[in-house]
Amino acid sequence: MLIRRSARCVALLVALPLMGSATLTSRDPAYAAENLAEKAAELAEVRERIQATSEQVAAGSAVLADVEADIATILQAVNTAGEAVERRQQAVDDAEDQLEAAQQEVDAELKIARGRAVELFKHGSGVPLASMLTAEDINDALNRSAYVSVVSLSDRRAIEQVEAALARVDAQRQRVQEEQDSLQRVVEHERTILAEAEALRNEQGLVLAASKEQLQELQTQEQHLEADTRQLAALARRSGAGAAVSGPGPSAGGWMFPATGPITSEFGRRWGRMHQGIDIGAPTGTPIYAAQPGCVTFAGRQGGYGNLILLDHGGGIVTAYAHQSRFRVSAGECVQAGQQIGEVGSTGNSTGPHLHFEVRVNGSARNPRNYL
Repeated sequence: MLIRRSARCVALLVALPLMGSATLTSRDPAYAAENLAEKAAELAEVRERIQATSEQVAAGSAVLADVEADIATILQAVNTAGEAVERRQQAVDDAEDQLEAAQQEVDAELKIARGRAVELFKHGSGVPLASMLTAEDINDALNRSAYVSVVSLSDRRAIEQVEAALARVDAQRQRVQEEQDSLQRVVEHERTILAEAEALRNEQGLVLAASKEQLQELQTQEQHLEADTRQLAALARRSGAGAAVSGPGPSAGGWMFPATGPITSEFGRRWGRMHQGIDIGAPTGTPIYAAQPGCVTFAGRQGGYGNLILLDHGGGIVTAYAHQSRFRVSAGECVQAGQQIGEVGSTGNSTGPHLHFEVRVNGSARNPRNYL
């Protein structure tokens, strides 16, 4: 589990180069018109990077929380195993004490039996004392016929009972010692896993800190680019040379621009897939206008489009207005070209406030530039 998480933690740190926000060095309207589209594209790219980095921060935070939870669980397991080892050690110590006590009992019984044998010898029983006194151990002594004839049956039974107790205690001591050794191996294994988890936590902390720092830098750059874009747009509008800026006025074909702002992303391939409309950058709350007279067939939330309005203009032509922050019309209403239908927002899959505008003919996406 930790190895999989480690691989995932290392993949989170992605080096994203930052684009410098150029300071406006000219107040010339022509300069503004020429550079507005470029600045708007730069801003859109920065916002895309902000979105990606924000996702990295969120994912990194989630992984770090998981690692912290794992560490807490492992630490609890280590403590529990350690306590079990201590209890087993106490059992080993108790068994050792019992074994020593049993051995002392055997020695005492053997001493008593030998004393009786001496007494019998002194009273002329005829039993050779040397045969018992020279026995190597209690079993040897018990098996000697001379000793058996001297020691009473009760003495023999007492010694045998103590010997049996001695064997049981020794077996118990060995069993407890084996359990303790097994538990100790568990503790060592848990400590190894704990060390790996703590190393992973430190690694993930560095990754998360780097992502957060990068996010702050991108957000600062976004603020600078937004200021530059607003200034360029104002200059272009005053000059009347705002070719890259859409507005609510009619086009040569009678279509109305659906919002005022720079076109930040064109129709076509983008990020490996088809971008089926154009994006018009504008602050949240900027009015959105109907591009043509039509009737509202849908006004609600729709997946990545966020808050979406669809206008049916007849002849199989439908326009879409996505990512809105607020609707000004409802399904079933019919509107005129240039009538406000909503406000710019950033709902759905959006990197920042803008209007995503589509033109579809019989369900097929067409380049809105050909109509506006």
